[in-house]
Amino acid sequence: MELTVEELRSLVTQRIRLDEVLPAATRVLRRSPIIHSDGYDAALLIDVLDVPTDFLRDHPDLLADLRDLAERNTDPRQSVRSAVHRFLARTAD
Repeated sequence: MELTVEELRSLVTQRIRLDEVLPAATRVLRRSPIIHSDGYDAALLIDVLDVPTDFLRDHPDLLADLRDLAERNTDPRQSVRSAVHRFLARTAD
């Protein structure tokens, strides 16, 4: 079953089944990092980058994928740049 962007975002923000939802969200974000969701561009990216650090450290492959997405991000909007900066800072080795 394919989830919509809005469904992925809802599950991510509620921290539901992150081990299954984050890989799907990452695939969507690889295709379109600033994909529109719930009235906002890049909302899925911002929410994914807010996943708890402890969870990501327990899932190093997901952490690596998200760090790669964050490092490649070129969105100039302050909200996205701030989310990327916070994520990279808190997940630094």
